[in-house]
Amino acid sequence: MNNKLEWQLKKERRLHECRIFDLYTYKMEHNKQEADFFILKAPHWVSIIPVLSFETGELLMVRQYRHGIGKITCEFPAGLVEVNEEPFKAAQRELLEETGYRAEEWYLLATNSPAPAFMNNCCYTFLATKLSNTGKVSPDEHEKIESIHINLKTVMEKLGTDEFINSQTMISAMTLERYLEGKKGADRIRTGA
Repeated sequence: MNNKLEWQLKKERRLHECRIFDLYTYKMEHNKQEADFFILKAPHWVSIIPVLSFETGELLMVRQYRHGIGKITCEFPAGLVEVNEEPFKAAQRELLEETGYRAEEWYLLATNSPAPAFMNNCCYTFLATKLSNTGKVSPDEHEKIESIHINLKTVMEKLGTDEFINSQTMISAMTLERYLEGKKGADRIRTGA
């Protein structure tokens, strides 16, 4: 499809390499107009919604300090997809590392673009059910995490306030609510378990 809104990439150049993203400048052209744009190339992300009980609405979330805003947030377990790692495998790994839980059933609920104006990655939102606690958490070296059990109704009431301000968690919660209302089905992931 020839879309008259699309820009064409003329040149890209890496400006800086960081641990979790690289900063690039893109020279773009549209109708003979050229402009430079800054793009963060980052790994894909996963966000996991662990449901402890559909009957009571009990969810598993994590609390942690976020350096960007200098505050503690309450979030769904999440993380980066490693090089050559499938998003589903990253979701399984992150859930286990951050909470010590495994899930027997997994569903891919949605894929979204966190910041399409200047980032190239996407976030895969997974629903994890039939959980079992291994009792062994193993967060990354600089992650200080606390797991909590919380009711979905409480989460929905608090979205956008207090500790519930992480945008990916907000998107995940709304995606879960849409799933529970039956407006959109989910793709079940075959785990081989």
